[in-house]
Amino acid sequence: MPRSRGTDQRDAEQRCLPGHGKNVSAFTDDEERAVSLDKIVPFLLASTLTQRGAHHHPAPDWNAKVVVDGRLVTGRNPQSAAGVGAAMRELLLHRN
Repeated sequence: MPRSRGTDQRDAEQRCLPGHGKNVSAFTDDEERAVSLDKIVPFLLASTLTQRGAHHHPAPDWNAKVVVDGRLVTGRNPQSAAGVGAAMRELLLHRN
């Protein structure tokens, strides 16, 4: 599976980010296939995240889902935008 620059971010130990036990939410493979993104994007996001060690938390297709893991906030689709914003606000208000 070809890599995209967007999936090649690494931490100080050269581990793929996000990965290695991080909890994330993203489009499901089924959603990407439903809109033919599997024919355009060189990888399926949820599968790639899982292969790289992340814990993907799906939701029913086209529904909002926000996952917060430490300082990492992920949303699975545009419907998640308000929830991502609210989660980020909470993190910023309560940071030490």
